Amino acid sequence: MADAEDDVVLVSDDFGRSIASGWGSADIGGAWDVFNPENGSVSVGAGHGTVALSTTTAYADFHVPSTTALDVETSVIASFDPIPTTGSYTATISVRWVANGTDYRLHVDVLANGSADVYIDRATGSGYTDIADGTSTIVATAGAGLALSVRATGASPTTLCGKLWLAGSAEPSTCTVSTQDSTPALQVPGLSYIDTYDTNDVPPTISFSTFRYLRVGPQ
Repeated sequence: MADAEDDVVLVSDDFGRSIASGWGSADIGGAWDVFNPENGSVSVGAGHGTVALSTTTAYADFHVPSTTALDVETSVIASFDPIPTTGSYTATISVRWVANGTDYRLHVDVLANGSADVYIDRATGSGYTDIADGTSTIVATAGAGLALSVRATGASPTTLCGKLWLAGSAEPSTCTVSTQDSTPALQVPGLSYIDTYDTNDVPPTISFSTFRYLRVGPQ
């Protein structure tokens, strides 16, 4: 998640403001666009952008309609409170979002025992397909930060690298999950998204901090 010398910050947000409804504007990049169809409570405070989901099947997503780019990395720290007891909670971050349901994303499911499943998904307008599965030994606890990052570089094929680690510990040097893909619709510049949802459990509060969306590598 550290900015390399050649990287350019497109969107950056440390959520150092207080907003009772909505997320306002990122530190760099512009205003957050919030899609919140189940009317969960969305706010900013204490260094976090937060959504309190309202039902057991609720979801919400967030993005800043900033400059598009091809070689990019999205990263964020996410936390869940509580941890699920029967279903799962999900956080995803995307790269090369070009339209609704058309992007690559790192998909993390937190399960009832706190374990985390991690995938890279591809979407091309007809639903999401897992194109790579990773293995994580992380056990999530209520309110503890999980650091997520996903990087997309090149085209035809695109190389995708997703990482998951505990916030506050060293970022791993290798990918938690990786793959290559050449789907034509995704070999173009795009935006970044955050998405979160509940799968049949007590509605949680999900908090995000330290969001970065970078154009990576030599320009």
